[in-house]
Amino acid sequence: MQQTFLDIIYKLFYDTAQRDFKDVRLLLSEKFSFPSIEFEPKIEVKIPIPKKTKEGVIYSGYFFRDSSEEIATVWGLFLATVYHLAAHVAVSDYSVYKNWAKNKTPRIFWRVIDFIEDEAVERYLLSTNSDIWNNISEIKKSYEQYNQDDIIKSQYALKMGSKKLNSIRQEMSNEPLLCFDKEHENHILGWASELYKNQKVLNEKSPFYYEQRNSNQSLILKKNKIESFPSGKFQGTINKLNFLYHEEKDRIQDILHKIRKQVKGLNFDEIWLPDEDIYEYFKLKEKNKKIIKKIREQIRTVYNNSEDPQTNFYGEIDMELAIQAISSNSEKYAEVFNKTEEQRIEETWAILVDNSASLRLRFEEVKDFMLCLTEASDELTGPSGSWGLYSYDQKFSILKDHKGKYNQDVKARLGGLRSGGLSYTPDAILLAGRMLATNPADLKFLYVFTDDFPTGLWNYDQKLSLAIKEVERMGVEIIGIGLSSNISKYFSDSCWGTNIRDLVDKFVRIYRIKSSRFV
Repeated sequence: MQQTFLDIIYKLFYDTAQRDFKDVRLLLSEKFSFPSIEFEPKIEVKIPIPKKTKEGVIYSGYFFRDSSEEIATVWGLFLATVYHLAAHVAVSDYSVYKNWAKNKTPRIFWRVIDFIEDEAVERYLLSTNSDIWNNISEIKKSYEQYNQDDIIKSQYALKMGSKKLNSIRQEMSNEPLLCFDKEHENHILGWASELYKNQKVLNEKSPFYYEQRNSNQSLILKKNKIESFPSGKFQGTINKLNFLYHEEKDRIQDILHKIRKQVKGLNFDEIWLPDEDIYEYFKLKEKNKKIIKKIREQIRTVYNNSEDPQTNFYGEIDMELAIQAISSNSEKYAEVFNKTEEQRIEETWAILVDNSASLRLRFEEVKDFMLCLTEASDELTGPSGSWGLYSYDQKFSILKDHKGKYNQDVKARLGGLRSGGLSYTPDAILLAGRMLATNPADLKFLYVFTDDFPTGLWNYDQKLSLAIKEVERMGVEIIGIGLSSNISKYFSDSCWGTNIRDLVDKFVRIYRIKSSRFV
């Protein structure tokens, strides 16, 4: 499967951090203004993605012109942020400073902590990947050159403080990395106390592509002055990220454009892609791994020629070819059959999930079941992978379009799905039905997961009934899935259950009945 933008970032981050997906919540979004990291109660890292505008690109409070040089610079800074924060996850233990920081000024003690931990990060990157560190250190030199206002220039720092600073740096360079014993903790707190006494030797600000702790950071964009000349694998990664970023942006815009053309007459506020949260996806998967295995095993028992590896062994026998095959001891037996008709049955489906506010109290159960369906769907629809995953309240969310692969991007959107808003079920069914109607597959199924407690639409019952009939006339089979018997009030084909295992069993039964009608 082709790598995506997120595939590359996830691998770089978690490999550098030496952690698993389920250990660290990594969030990436154009909505974030600055990088940040929190270690309690769970490690959470937020990294802004460079945001494309008509004039150029915005990243972490800085504006970059739309030139090849500055585009390379912005992706170099983004990559430096990814490595820097991942290295913090690997080597930093901020709980060491918890008692030490009591009764101290936050603005000063954070400068001290950041100095110590950033030094450890730089040593870690140098020791694990010199090519990466060489590029990042060049970025840092360029930053310091063009941001002298952020660099200490006082005579005290140059004359008196530099000796103390160099002495501490020398001691830190001899300290083993990834060592978290009591002796190491005592060394760290000793350096912290010395630096706190000599706070004037520390820079007031960290580079803008490092984690930022001041929530009152200025939102006024600054013009970039950093020059970056990447090399080696670092440059190769920059080029790949830039290419994939634009390729995926264009693909998403194309999807949105096509769906927006089909939304005529509907009431949705917006058609969009939800935020990603790969950490939450893996939490869900771990919790439901036994149920996922069960649903896969059960649905595979459904006979469908489209999934039968022996599909070629059907049709009328050509006796002449058969005799030749036997006499030559050939293994190409499939070639002796004349195909009288197409044996393969193609199917496509859409999973439509209600994420409105009425489901908020049970939304974790909704996500559990949705995960079970999505994990099985890629296999069940054959090699074309023709299935879609969508959710709705007053917005229509695209988690996976029918042409897209079930990749890390989709899994991260599933993890990031949240409950809230009004329930526009009739509109969602009509929009999903219109999308399925344009698909050339033989079988078309629409699975609608909702509690059907309507909010937001006048004359809801009539609108829902009309929407279901209209979509069925398009040749789409609709199956309602719910957490109470209320679902059967609206859907002639439906199943409901009080727990996930019950729902899985009932869903499989409906799937078997419907698939067997066509084989």
